[in-house]
Amino acid sequence: MKTQYCYFPDQFDENERKEIIYKYSKYLFKASVGASEEPSNDWRSSNIAWMKDDSKVYSKISKIFKDANKQFFGIDVDYLDLDIQFTEYVAEEEGHYKTHIDSQLWELNNCFDRKLSLVILLNDPHEFEGGEFELTNLLTQKSGKVEELLNPGTAIVFPGIFPHKVNKITKGKRYTLVAWAYGNPWR
Repeated sequence: MKTQYCYFPDQFDENERKEIIYKYSKYLFKASVGASEEPSNDWRSSNIAWMKDDSKVYSKISKIFKDANKQFFGIDVDYLDLDIQFTEYVAEEEGHYKTHIDSQLWELNNCFDRKLSLVILLNDPHEFEGGEFELTNLLTQKSGKVEELLNPGTAIVFPGIFPHKVNKITKGKRYTLVAWAYGNPWR
């Protein structure tokens, strides 16, 4: 692994981003954490929809994962999760997601694990306040804002074992796409 995270600017243009927001906003429901069916606003307050069968988005995200892994990570990755998450954080709902990892290290019976995670901001950062994405450096244990994620359409990719969070949004709404690339369990 050569870096903590990498980014790819301008992966989705403004029209594509607006189309995704319009199309998937009508399918939103309260997000839960892990395998739980019940939402936990203390840990996570967001609304999500699953993007199934969107071949154009899937194709773009698949290419981003392949390029990121080849250029920066070299992690054993087998496939991309076919369900891409569309996420909405709302100020009136105190939208946030506390520090967590995407890897499923604690689930010993899994045949696969989330090896790489991807986040793409869909709307203009002038439409919301707060909601910064922070990633924790495993060596220093310090958390820092990922400034590249303030550029709409930019994708960031990072290993799923890295702790990260979304700070509380204080005004407006923040929309993102989130996806995972899977591989054999970490050893």
